[in-house]
Amino acid sequence: MDTNFWTPQLILNTFVAVTGGFQYGYHLSELNSPQQAISCQVPPPAGSSPSWFENHGFKQCIPLSDSYIGLVTSLYPIGGLVGSGVASFISDRYGRKNVNLINAIMFFIGSILETFANEKSQLCIGRFISGIAAGCTLVNSPLMLNEIAYDEIKGMMGTMNQVFTNTGILFTQFIAIWLANGRQWRYILLTGACVAAFNILVSFLAVETPKWLIKNNQPELAERHLTYLRPKKRFSASDIKGEINEWIVEIGSIENSTSNVSPDEPAEAPVNKSIPLWKYITSSEYNKSKMVATIILAAQQLSGIPAIFFYGNSIVSTVLPQYSVLLNCMLSLTNIVFTMVAGLLIDRVGRKVLLMASNIFMFVSAVLMAVGIVKNIMVLAVVMVFLFVSFFAIGMGPIPFLIVAEVTQLNATTAAQSYGTAMNWIVTVVIGYVFPIVKSAIGGYVFLIFAGFLAITIVLVGLLFPETKGKRTYNEVWSIHEDSESLTHGPISINDD
Repeated sequence: MDTNFWTPQLILNTFVAVTGGFQYGYHLSELNSPQQAISCQVPPPAGSSPSWFENHGFKQCIPLSDSYIGLVTSLYPIGGLVGSGVASFISDRYGRKNVNLINAIMFFIGSILETFANEKSQLCIGRFISGIAAGCTLVNSPLMLNEIAYDEIKGMMGTMNQVFTNTGILFTQFIAIWLANGRQWRYILLTGACVAAFNILVSFLAVETPKWLIKNNQPELAERHLTYLRPKKRFSASDIKGEINEWIVEIGSIENSTSNVSPDEPAEAPVNKSIPLWKYITSSEYNKSKMVATIILAAQQLSGIPAIFFYGNSIVSTVLPQYSVLLNCMLSLTNIVFTMVAGLLIDRVGRKVLLMASNIFMFVSAVLMAVGIVKNIMVLAVVMVFLFVSFFAIGMGPIPFLIVAEVTQLNATTAAQSYGTAMNWIVTVVIGYVFPIVKSAIGGYVFLIFAGFLAITIVLVGLLFPETKGKRTYNEVWSIHEDSESLTHGPISINDD
């Protein structure tokens, strides 16, 4: 461990946060491979013995029609939409650490209900509860990572949640190679409960984020926690006090004193100034943040990535059907590798540059993919699937959830994350419903529609988005005029235009 960049507590808090992302990815993919075994559409392996579950009174499978399978699958994003809607309230009220624990408990309950389901209704309820936990996680985990990271590693930390989400997807596909059959499918669902139980245990070792403590009038505890999270070789006691003071003022709780606060003299601690979701949505004060959140988190799904993971698997399988499972795992592994590459680049080249590059190359890949499918040049289509996923992972995968908090006033970050996540879930549900219909009607040309959305995103990001790399405050990000008397490394006053 390089003590110039990391502390044990920073590593532990990061691990606790990204384990939530792992669970989100795991549950997103857990029904893909075993759904035929779950729904009694395939017989158990010849000569296989009954599983532990069958020997203890649980059904070998649960008869499900195709439409009911669609319902069970869709309950996850529907639950996610509900979870993201309430996440801002509970995260601001109870803290990032405690909400991470609540999410893990809900993932555990949902997984247990799914694992021991004997009826369709039990499977649906478990899936819905897991979806609620996923929605809360997509709001809370990026916030937790953002609020414990310092400038030099903030971008990399932001990509780690996406890395672990993709790892969760890959892990599900990997164990499904052995367990996605008529005897052992329940073990896939039980594994989700085991991961959640582990997350519950390690959550108790994390500390609450200093920014949340500042928002809730606990500056002394915030300073102590920040000391645990900042490498001593890079941050002095004065640096830590200065960072605390800067947050206090940025929340907007200090009046007429922003130019006279010394980094060594703690500013007056605020009462919680976090705003509710309804105020974020209705107030023009947060229009800049809402613009970015709406565009980037809707565009992430409108790029076509849900269709790629739904339809791309069948494209890949047409070339080498005997290796379809392996190729699908390779597709997920590609996603992980290039997300890690993004983590190395994001704090060097910037968020906006990666977003532009990501969208431009995804646009080219989508157009060529459509050509490959329509002209039946399947090798071209397969190559474009892998390139599309690679360039998604470079920018549009990890950056949207990271950038929302960076372009938002400190007192509105939780509401902004909740709003943006809700936008993401809504578009996901719509794409999941509309895509199969459109694909049946126009075939491979559907990817030209996604290419059109990508072209629009390129223009909007290029014209409207600020670069957030190295920017510490809302004013810096949006180049809003600051009082020349403000301290160079102390707190600043926030005034939206």
